[in-house]
Amino acid sequence: MGSLLAREFDVDTRFQKMASRPGGLSRRQALKNAEVNIEKIKPYFIDWLDAEIARLSHLIPDAAGIRRSDLSWLDALEGASIRMVDVAATMNHPLANLVAHHLHIICEAVRRGAPYYDDIVTCHLDALWLCRQACYCDVTPESVSKLGVDLRRVLLLKYPQFASEVIPVQAVLVI
Repeated sequence: MGSLLAREFDVDTRFQKMASRPGGLSRRQALKNAEVNIEKIKPYFIDWLDAEIARLSHLIPDAAGIRRSDLSWLDALEGASIRMVDVAATMNHPLANLVAHHLHIICEAVRRGAPYYDDIVTCHLDALWLCRQACYCDVTPESVSKLGVDLRRVLLLKYPQFASEVIPVQAVLVI
């Protein structure tokens, strides 16, 4: 058998060509513009989070009379959790990011055949409601670490086989 060395090569995509053209904005200016735009939309984050939580509350099996065998709720919860992870990270909201990450792990676990625990999902939805309160919007990672550790403990209690996928609280909270 021959050597199994990987060969590295540069990919020259259309995007790379466009990005390296002269003119346009400098990287520094583009980042500054992005930061300004994020600051403009931050006030709407809580309204968005409220709408997402309310929508999810109606999608959860049993609580909304939805049968667990109809997995459309799982697709909706997974999509919402992925969006929340992205938006919460962008909005610098570590607790919402952590809770949404946990919801995503629950979706992955159920999709892989693990049992669905209504109480664990409800606990995390309640934590999301807590996230939207003013006192949790601009907290430091240290001040929410106890809550994050406890949520992680609850998650791992029911889904211990997914321990390697649960990011340590400090890694998620330090954005």
